[in-house]
Amino acid sequence: MRELFFETGRQGTALHTLFSERCGAHSFGACEQYLLRDGKPWLPVMAEFHFTRYDCAEWELELRKIKAGGADIVATYLFWIFHEPVQGEFDFSGSRDIGRFLALCRKVGLYAFVRLGPWCHGECRNGGFPDWLQQSGLPLRGCDERYLALVKRLFAAYAEQLRPWLFASGGPVIGLQLENEMVGNAEYLRRLKALALACGMHTPLYTVTGWGTNVQLPWGEALPVYGAYPAAPWTEHCGPLGPNENYLFSPRRNDADIGSDQLRPGAGPDTAAAHAVPFLTCEIGPGNQCTHHRRPVITALDAEALSLTKLGSGNNLPGYYMYHGGFNPPGGLYQESHATGYPNDVPVSSYDFQAPLGEYGQPRESFFRLKRLHQFVHFCGERLAAMPAFFPDSRSAPEAAKHLALRSDGRSGFLFFNTYQRGAPSCPIDGLQVSVQGISGETRRYDLPELPADSCGVFPLELECGGGLAEGEYLQVAKKLTIHGGMGDVDFAGSLGDEIWLDGGTGKIFLTMPETVEDYDISGSFFTRNVTVNGKTLEPEVSVEQNGGDLDSWEMDFDEDFVVPQQKTEGKKQICIDGGTGEIALTFAGNTEKGATA
Repeated sequence: MRELFFETGRQGTALHTLFSERCGAHSFGACEQYLLRDGKPWLPVMAEFHFTRYDCAEWELELRKIKAGGADIVATYLFWIFHEPVQGEFDFSGSRDIGRFLALCRKVGLYAFVRLGPWCHGECRNGGFPDWLQQSGLPLRGCDERYLALVKRLFAAYAEQLRPWLFASGGPVIGLQLENEMVGNAEYLRRLKALALACGMHTPLYTVTGWGTNVQLPWGEALPVYGAYPAAPWTEHCGPLGPNENYLFSPRRNDADIGSDQLRPGAGPDTAAAHAVPFLTCEIGPGNQCTHHRRPVITALDAEALSLTKLGSGNNLPGYYMYHGGFNPPGGLYQESHATGYPNDVPVSSYDFQAPLGEYGQPRESFFRLKRLHQFVHFCGERLAAMPAFFPDSRSAPEAAKHLALRSDGRSGFLFFNTYQRGAPSCPIDGLQVSVQGISGETRRYDLPELPADSCGVFPLELECGGGLAEGEYLQVAKKLTIHGGMGDVDFAGSLGDEIWLDGGTGKIFLTMPETVEDYDISGSFFTRNVTVNGKTLEPEVSVEQNGGDLDSWEMDFDEDFVVPQQKTEGKKQICIDGGTGEIALTFAGNTEKGATA
């Protein structure tokens, strides 16, 4: 049997808070390894959705879908070209109303991360610069004072819209990104942050994109965020791209392909400073935009395996671009094109991006695959965030080494595997033993089952679970379990000891509860107009309805409690949720002290 060896090293190094801001009872910040929420490790999911590329009448419904997919944060661009198309005339009306969008984020329970620009890219004309600015003759994207004066005026206009929705005002905006794909001018990025602060845009977190060559970032002023895509449709040639190394576990954060159309000749090596801050991403691609000359087809496995590989490599913020597609506003040519000096021609209107939620809000298979992964992140995020990533000694099994990674705190851990690599032959793994030195204070050996071709997953190692050990892929323990049925969501507030199997393909979720169940609550929204619990029918009020066949979304408010009576029969209890049909069946066949739906 072949053996892979992991050495976790000594754990427990003191971490220092880099950023922190409190408002009322809550705080957000970051230390060297992970983000912080209320002083505890936080591993959120961030989903990109461009409000200006969608009908404002549908924003709330689409935000609810995003939340149902497991996102905690919505990221969005402020494209200058949409908000000041004519110099000195600002437009925040209709689908350009950032304030209304952020109010809806707070309403549905999502945090927000605003990507300020002033240059954004996003496959937008001039990278989002208005034509009048592009044609002004001024030196742009630098410290020219005439240009910065225009940016200051822009930021002041943004601040008027954002100020009521900033975290310090009780709003959902917990972070701002400065510029995009600008890594060679740290002083410019510092000036942008100073302008944002001078205009009153103060948030707990500031970020800048960290990919590219000649990386010079304002360390200590903002956190770098990274990305990875399944394909590179911006590549100028039309030939095969070869195996994508983003699907191999690696400590490297700086991707060699992302942004290479703007940041030639691609990415350089990571710097020491990059590894002194958390590994965060803002552009993991669960899809790709098509260009005229390259039109890749992105599968659900492309999306799932990419995100899981980055998570196993230490990512503590899975940030997706795009998570929800859209379309350019009518009445103009807002797309990136050869005609505007860009190396790519992209669709005039569509910005579908093959995203988990497409340009019409339609869920793809990748939506459900990623939702399953996000369940795992939510169940174990606080624990996982504090676990560094470790990579194996490859000498005994070099062909398997890059397909596995370990995250561990020295006591327990999660072993990640991925046998899929886009652009490469399948790589099933069998007959492999993993040895981990340092876990639980000794060397432990684990005989892995066969890992089939084109598969990915997570094995918990030495994870305490109600006095026992949890075993198996996606089998985890939850303090609070959120289950999404169809486009609605169901919240289960459970206790430690729950064993949870997630089947994202069918939408079915099974929970085998311990012998004594305390304080189980079920609430939320379902596809069906009524729900039967313990033989009694609930007829909740339908408060949200969107016609459209299988895409109907029902949000329900329950006006009474239903208590499951104590039963004396032996056995375990099981709950089955079928999110596809909306049917819910609960069977309690044991010593159930209390169960309630609300």
